[in-house]
Amino acid sequence: MGLSLLTRNLWSTLCFLILTSFCNLLLLVRHQSRETSLQSAISPLHRQNCTSPESAIPWELSGPVKSHTGRLSCGLDSKTRLGFFLQKLSNELLVHKNDCREMVVYGVAFGMDYMQYLLEDHGKIDVASLIQRHNRCFFTFVLEEDIDSRTISADDLDWLVSVPREVLPYTNMRRNAKILKYYGHFLFPFAKTIVWQDAKFRRPDFVTKRPSDYTAMRQDACMSVVALPIHKNTFGKNNVRRKGYQPSFRDHCETIVDALKKRPHVTDSNRTLMKQCNLYEQDVPKKASLDRYLVDTGFIVWNFDSKECRGFNSV
Repeated sequence: MGLSLLTRNLWSTLCFLILTSFCNLLLLVRHQSRETSLQSAISPLHRQNCTSPESAIPWELSGPVKSHTGRLSCGLDSKTRLGFFLQKLSNELLVHKNDCREMVVYGVAFGMDYMQYLLEDHGKIDVASLIQRHNRCFFTFVLEEDIDSRTISADDLDWLVSVPREVLPYTNMRRNAKILKYYGHFLFPFAKTIVWQDAKFRRPDFVTKRPSDYTAMRQDACMSVVALPIHKNTFGKNNVRRKGYQPSFRDHCETIVDALKKRPHVTDSNRTLMKQCNLYEQDVPKKASLDRYLVDTGFIVWNFDSKECRGFNSV
């Protein structure tokens, strides 16, 4: 009888362990499935994907991140003309290491359409206050042919860093600017915080939208961007005019894509953007929060103050 009771107890314990293990396995699979779905939807970097903005021209960069759509890769190859130049430039910028260790603010003004705003001082920027807070750690990359021997902007704020036209791979200067836009960590490897600022914020009608203190832009997140505002240009004039309208992700996507069709010379692909919108709606679980905004990359803040963020931002 004692043996029979012991056997029943052992059998009950074994059944309990098997059932518990099976339930834990189901929870693990469910968690991993959800995690994978979320990563594929909201973190394109996990997909190891990249595209070339000018498909008729060989891709200038190379590296470990492969494209799903062609024989492309993302990275920086120092053996190319552009890669060699940027490596040289990065070494030259090290002279600013001590002054700009905390933060660097930079942008690109390729062509006189943007360069003209650096050659005039309209008095709308409090230069003395910015330099007091951040040192002279503001940089604008410009075409060598546009600046002669000038090394600083007319208002005495931005260092002007010249780039020879012949090292740039694309005819479209907006596309060339994209390369420098996403290689701030390569150009300024010493900075804890790197801020990208579009050249349009030099325009007299935009300059008042610049931060007066860039320290407030620092975040714990590895990368921070701003969202496009609720406006007829971002959600559609007819939608915004409707009483009680609740902005939706789908309306936002369709409005931005329609706007791109009217601007054929911009670097964004409306086909790719619409595909991205569809994938987000398809892959993100119904109960998960899908932000109604797309990001505006006129301002980007990268945090390089931690090992995790340095790894994430360098992909």
